[in-house]
Amino acid sequence: MRKTLIGIAAAAAIAFTTVAHAELQNVTIDGSIQIRGNYYRNLVRDPLGDGAETEHVEQRTRLGVNAEFTDQVSSYIELDNYYWWDGNRSDLSVDIYQAYVQAEEMWNVPLRARIGRQEIVLGGSWLVGANESAPAFTGLSFDAVRATYATDQISLDAFAAELFENSTFGGVYGSYIGQPDMNFDAYWLWHRDSPRYVDDLNTHTFGLRGAGDVEGFDFEIEGAWQTKDSPRAPRLRGEDFWAGNVEAGYTFDTPNNPRIFLGGAWFEGRDIYSPTLFERWNPFFTPAFIDGFDRLYSDVYYSEFFGRDLSNVRLARGGASIQPTEDTEIELVVSYFRSDAVPRGFSKDLGWEAGLYGTYDYTEDLQFSAGWAHFFTQSGMAARRDAVIDGTSDADYVFVETRLSF
Repeated sequence: MRKTLIGIAAAAAIAFTTVAHAELQNVTIDGSIQIRGNYYRNLVRDPLGDGAETEHVEQRTRLGVNAEFTDQVSSYIELDNYYWWDGNRSDLSVDIYQAYVQAEEMWNVPLRARIGRQEIVLGGSWLVGANESAPAFTGLSFDAVRATYATDQISLDAFAAELFENSTFGGVYGSYIGQPDMNFDAYWLWHRDSPRYVDDLNTHTFGLRGAGDVEGFDFEIEGAWQTKDSPRAPRLRGEDFWAGNVEAGYTFDTPNNPRIFLGGAWFEGRDIYSPTLFERWNPFFTPAFIDGFDRLYSDVYYSEFFGRDLSNVRLARGGASIQPTEDTEIELVVSYFRSDAVPRGFSKDLGWEAGLYGTYDYTEDLQFSAGWAHFFTQSGMAARRDAVIDGTSDADYVFVETRLSF
């Protein structure tokens, strides 16, 4: 794959030489500052077995420069910094988050080529996103080559990224966009890695997605089948896992725009138990690349307490939102979590989570938000020695956030 990446990059570089004479026409600057204070109660189990409290403030600052040239050539460079307010000024380093060159209408067809460090966001970010969801909005970009063919009817993306030595990621993502306010997608993703416990693991994911918004009714449904193979791990040869996500909502055409929704998700796991590898079936500490559906680079949170890699779980959720004023929104979300697969004798019931959130758009550029979530633990949580919540009591999460974009 490394040789393939080099070959693709070389071919694209040759293509770009045809527009090497392009002249600078316009330069624009954009950026954002996002600050979020987080407080958790009973998030982790401390050495004495009591529920621990933790709090921190996280901040991410972004600054980007876009340069547009003649002949539909452009380049984009974005710097960013993510750190916690802990007094450690060594965290204030600035990184190159994105840096790529882009050409439109290559060979006089609707083909765009982008080469360099870039975000890759596919569909609803269910499997590939930019890590912008809070908390832990650290951002995610790839050193990649990407080609996009787009018309009024279809969009086809093909990309190849090098993550680090002996680790590559690529795929093809196609969308039909000919129907107004509707998207229908199909994709194949390939991830090659050498993670903990397994060498040379190849993961192939095939999926379908549909999303739309018609006369107040909105929906999103996505399903994926994943197969894993490792020549050095016989038990993984031919292993496959399923996953799905669905949400449907309706916004009433009345003052305050009230909306209600229902949804759910399923990530298949496997009931492996080992005294030394207990976490393999734990949905909150699972190395899902081995014994469950691998969420890859998802940017979708289903809970304020569990991360983007939550797997080996089934969940149902529902909620409602309303806009008391034109600039504010209040939302209530209730979710139920249950393990998909556990060893015999263990409970699958994990618990309920209720969250209340509010957002205020002070201007088009400045936004304030706050929220509180409570997790009601059940018996299945208490059995997990490595769970992120002390299963003997409930947990709470509170946050306040401000974001300025320009």
